[in-house]
Amino acid sequence: MLVTLCPNLTTFGVNKLRIYNSLVQSVVLYVSETWTLRKVDNNGIQSFHMHALHHILGIKWYDKVSYTAVQERTKLPDLPSLITDRHHSLFGRVCHLQLSIDAHSVAP
Repeated sequence: MLVTLCPNLTTFGVNKLRIYNSLVQSVVLYVSETWTLRKVDNNGIQSFHMHALHHILGIKWYDKVSYTAVQERTKLPDLPSLITDRHHSLFGRVCHLQLSIDAHSVAP
């Protein structure tokens, strides 16, 4: 069904996705590696992400397009998985600190 709605992601749509990635996602994910997220928070973040992608692709609520179809079309990961990756990268940085450095004193 998504193929009939937007058979070809035009240059305009690609530019919208690039703007979304560079401007919107960077603001939404700012310092996300330090967040403590509950399931409700993950659901809200994912809902925002999908709503934005539906808007970019021009999909209306009555079109009944699944989230997985939208993700396959845009080839963008979901935001909760990006946040989890950021958690892991922060943990990796803390683990690789020298033993003499207190991890709590590293923050600016």
